[in-house]
Amino acid sequence: VTARVPAGESGRRGGDAGGAGGGADEEPEAIERREVEASVVYQIVARLVMSGDWPQMPSDDPESEARIVAQFVAGIGSLVLPAKQWRGHVCWGKFQGISDFDRLQELVADALARLQAARRARAVAAAKTALGAPTAAASKAASK
Repeated sequence: VTARVPAGESGRRGGDAGGAGGGADEEPEAIERREVEASVVYQIVARLVMSGDWPQMPSDDPESEARIVAQFVAGIGSLVLPAKQWRGHVCWGKFQGISDFDRLQELVADALARLQAARRARAVAAAKTALGAPTAAASKAASK
């Protein structure tokens, strides 16, 4: 599977970032390529779903949301996000060159799960701060 990964914020594409499934005897280069691929997808997905113009999804189902986001970053219009309305968005079609849509959807699902976990962690930290509980940074500073 060959995929083209965007190079930086310029929107240009380049590099081979394909690959499927990780095995115990997978080459170190393939493992590194998969990690880079996941990182790039995470960055684009985070930029997309955290932007102010990203709509509320009609479903709270993580699999449905991952499919909708994967379609968006692959440049595939849908009833939820029609191409005519969204094709000018900076993240539209960033991964248009990926030939394995299921792999892209898997990477997007992982990115969305990481984002949700980070949001939960921030919410817990904010709640602790609001309740007067010391944060990890405050506890560390106090112990010095």
